[in-house]
Amino acid sequence: MSSHKKNPFYAGTTVFKDAKSLDQGWTPDYSKENETLPCRDEEIQSLTALYKPVIIEGGSVGLNSMIIGRGGVGKTVTAKYFGRMFRDALYGKDIDIVAEYIDCNEHSTRNSILREVLKKFKISTGRGYSDPELMKQLIGYMRMNNAYLFLILDEVHKLPHDDLLSFLNASITFGSGNVNMSIICISRSQDWLRYSTERLTSRIQKTYNFRPYSQPECFEILKFRSRLAFHPETFSEDVIDLISDFAAKNKNIRNGIEIMRQVAIHLDEKGLTEATPEMVRRAGGNAISNYDTDLLNFLKSEHEFLVLLSIARYFRTRPKSYITTTEINDEYLVLCEEYKMEPLKFATLKRYIVGLEKLDLLTKKFALPEGKERGRESRYALMGFSAEVLEDQLTKMMDNVFK
Repeated sequence: MSSHKKNPFYAGTTVFKDAKSLDQGWTPDYSKENETLPCRDEEIQSLTALYKPVIIEGGSVGLNSMIIGRGGVGKTVTAKYFGRMFRDALYGKDIDIVAEYIDCNEHSTRNSILREVLKKFKISTGRGYSDPELMKQLIGYMRMNNAYLFLILDEVHKLPHDDLLSFLNASITFGSGNVNMSIICISRSQDWLRYSTERLTSRIQKTYNFRPYSQPECFEILKFRSRLAFHPETFSEDVIDLISDFAAKNKNIRNGIEIMRQVAIHLDEKGLTEATPEMVRRAGGNAISNYDTDLLNFLKSEHEFLVLLSIARYFRTRPKSYITTTEINDEYLVLCEEYKMEPLKFATLKRYIVGLEKLDLLTKKFALPEGKERGRESRYALMGFSAEVLEDQLTKMMDNVFK
């Protein structure tokens, strides 16, 4: 038997086509028609307008900008995507440009950043050089060789204030001549609020506050990533829509991308090829192993338990992402008969559904009723909870009390 036949890495198939496009550090290649960065057109256009004088003046202008926002809103990928376009535009001006992304978690001092940048310019740094000497060496090289540095400093609040100021203030520190350097700083909003000072902000020409992606934007981004990362039919639009709801609710697109990755790994483990809503629900939430002592403590009556059980059972027995109010009522009536309980009136039932929504056990969206051209209906999703696990927990609780 050949070694390939015994090696599990050579056996079976995979739903992955290009797994690296799910990585946190991955950036679309703008030169490829099918890899345009989605949903940040306005920000890219504004950054282009801000930094265009650098291109027009052939690298004789230095500008600084700041991108803030919560995690998972596309700050880093937008800056890196724009950085590649900026780099290529200056290449066209016959300028030796280095566009360097620096994670300040890894390079948390001016000295470390300068040595990393000088390495990119192939300048020997040696030992014993002070920070001002390294900076002077960098500035001197760029002036002598018509070179330009475009620096992206991520998690910039990890730098000592004076270290960041030395980069933002380089033209003042080293005289009035051209320093051939521009910077984009990136930080989470709260971190920057605690860190920033008037001396820093006065040297930043523009600040961009990235808002979280909306649900339709999450859908567009996740569909884009799915097309690149997986074989066709792995994630249906209905399943991507459910993942988008989860990402939008958490205001973090990275959550949605990680759900897709986890579901895809599960598919490969089981030898399957198509994702289901239940797989998403299992991957989407932290495993809820203690419903009865956590979220379910907020349920105040047996009918609230029964309504939630109706929803869990519906999803457990059907490959669906959403359930309508009418479908909840139909399932609820069956359970009332099963537990020999008097059912609530439909109007009262709807109030219980709203209560579950307020507890974040459900999320609601509106959609066109199936088979109709007008109107809208409420559709509910069980977010972050496995329908199978939830049904099992609720059934045990109901059986202990009412049977």
